[in-house]
Amino acid sequence: MRTYPFAVSLNSTIQVSTTADGYALSPANPDPGQSIAPSMVTLPAITGMGDALAHLQAGTATLQQLTQTLSEQEGAEAREQLAATLQQMGDRGWLQYAVLPLAIAEPMVESAELDLNSPHWTQAKVSLSRFAYQRSHAGGMVLESPLSKFRVKLLDWRSSAILAQLAQPQPLGWVTPPPPNRGRNRLSILKFIMGDRVSHRRSRSPRTETVGIP
Repeated sequence: MRTYPFAVSLNSTIQVSTTADGYALSPANPDPGQSIAPSMVTLPAITGMGDALAHLQAGTATLQQLTQTLSEQEGAEAREQLAATLQQMGDRGWLQYAVLPLAIAEPMVESAELDLNSPHWTQAKVSLSRFAYQRSHAGGMVLESPLSKFRVKLLDWRSSAILAQLAQPQPLGWVTPPPPNRGRNRLSILKFIMGDRVSHRRSRSPRTETVGIP
């Protein structure tokens, strides 16, 4: 299972129902702008599974926290089962990734995957790609790009403030107001807010590399 430093939640189109053997998850009333796999996923009714699903619906835990909590209650086998199921959900575009209270990334297509392999972020200047744009959607603002498989919901004024500063390339340390975390998480958060795909070109000096984010 891939892990990310983000809270994870179910896509709003995914419905959770109880069955005689446990829980069933399937898409209901999908967003016409999204391509979500229409299949069903089931989970057994074991201790802690209901709590894990509740956290998943609320978006209050990371993937690692969800599996670790279940492991402490039911053991490694239950953890591996949940991890495999979460991997399936992610592959089908059923999961959203959040950096609260800044933004939520929701997949627009099946098999959308976050890529956190950063190209020398500490030595780079960052900017939005020319293909990225903000627009109003469902009563809020979102960031989209034809090159990205995710739509990013902007939840907090700091998200829009960060984006406004990235019209021109600049070092990460110059971007304010800062996200709530520091270090590598801070770099991941910036990358997450701006999009999941990164293109970059290296200049002669590694300290003046420019990163464009779709």
